[in-house]
Amino acid sequence: MSKFFIFIFIISFSLQSDDFHYIHSFYGPRASGMAGAYTAISDDSSGTYYNPAGLAFSYDDSITINATSYQTIRKNYHNIFGPWQDYNQKSQKYLPDFVGTVKSFDKLRVGFSIVNGIHDSYDQDNTIYLPSNSSIATLDIGFSQEKFNLMMGPSVSYPISDRFSVGMTLYYTYDTSRTSSKRLAEGFKNEVATFELEERRETRGFNPIIGFQYLLTEKLVLGLTYRKNFNIGGSISLKESLLETSPLLSTFDPMLTSVDNGYLIVEQRNEKVSTIVADNHLVIGTPITHKLPEVNKFNFGIAYFLNKRFVTSFDLMYATPYKYYLPQVEYNPYTFQTSFSSSLKNDLERRATYNYALGFEYYITETFLIRLGYYTNRSNGKIASWAETAVELALNEQLGGKFIIPINEKLEYI
Repeated sequence: MSKFFIFIFIISFSLQSDDFHYIHSFYGPRASGMAGAYTAISDDSSGTYYNPAGLAFSYDDSITINATSYQTIRKNYHNIFGPWQDYNQKSQKYLPDFVGTVKSFDKLRVGFSIVNGIHDSYDQDNTIYLPSNSSIATLDIGFSQEKFNLMMGPSVSYPISDRFSVGMTLYYTYDTSRTSSKRLAEGFKNEVATFELEERRETRGFNPIIGFQYLLTEKLVLGLTYRKNFNIGGSISLKESLLETSPLLSTFDPMLTSVDNGYLIVEQRNEKVSTIVADNHLVIGTPITHKLPEVNKFNFGIAYFLNKRFVTSFDLMYATPYKYYLPQVEYNPYTFQTSFSSSLKNDLERRATYNYALGFEYYITETFLIRLGYYTNRSNGKIASWAETAVELALNEQLGGKFIIPINEKLEYI
């Protein structure tokens, strides 16, 4: 008998397809309707992602294509150029983001799934008039970005007993990012400055998921999963160029110092070496990385089946903190001067996060049902205190955006 589904979502935050939130989308009709509170259920093909151990208790073979995913992502940066001068970005996507199937071989369940977690596209232009604390009359900003993440791989699940099952999914991951940014600044005395940035990154890896399910009673089920991303290869290239007739952009680019004449700076960085050409001098630096954070994630779930019509579930999600260190050294063979900075890669730093999800499913009749869900999606980015931010801004204001500690005439810390 066919069923008509009514989905009602109650969510606390919109889904975030960025690097500083872990929940990018929901996969499968049942898990989506219950806001991802699915670790203790996972008895259909979407269990390949949420908890492969749940496949052992699936009723029959199934295939799921989640083709109703539509997302609008907005990023708002308030007062970034001064009071009431905001900078906004917008992305939209509509595409199938999950395809999964499950097949039974006696007690063994075998599955395969393809997950498209991120597929974002930003393309916009903004004009800022009279940015605060600068000598710029107008600032034109062009920004475009393409981000894509794909996971695909097999799953297996086996019931150890009538109450306990184990399962595993092994995803191959492919993550790419392409960013292009252009800025044109015009001063009050016909000064002109242009800044261009091009970055391309490709990262490959594996993401294993290990799951367990235990039927505590006939109505109460517990679930547990562990997952972690492992980087195995990739590439990255970054090119920046700056042309100025005077230091117009020094307020917005900490790499610039106060100079009197126009100049050209060209930077090229990849996973092998970095080079900077400034004032006809070549500076050699350490490479950059294509790697993504390798965070440990634990999901604990509990589901209560009151009767054949009503089920409720709860998930608690924990992600461990992560830090990545890469030596940052630059050497100028013309002046024989060496500079170094903190080896901590701030864009890869993640703090520990807790999230939870709560879901309900109720069959009004045999053909109509309601699913409700609520979840959190807290940021994993580093939180800077007000005092820390104020000190940094004060140093930038006094020192032209760059704080340098001279150790000796040939060595400095940036």
